Amino acid sequence: MMAKETKKSISNDYLRVGQAADFIGVTKSYMYRLIRERRIPHFKSQGGKLVYFLKADLEAWMAGTYVAPQSEIEVMTEKRALTETWT
Repeated sequence: MMAKETKKSISNDYLRVGQAADFIGVTKSYMYRLIRERRIPHFKSQGGKLVYFLKADLEAWMAGTYVAPQSEIEVMTEKRALTETWT
């Protein structure tokens, strides 16, 4: 029983597909789609059958898709208009 637990959990920094899907809040099938389309950072075992994710990579990937709220866009637009007027 202990060997299975060790096999499933590589380290605290790496996640398998199901764990990574739970971590970012998507289904396993969508995770496989992201892998197949090379839209998410991942590692493959030398045989190519096992896929691993580094937690830090997943966090950076999630942070890379920031969408600003309308109020923030309006403030940025006003600031840009002011700087363009004075330059």
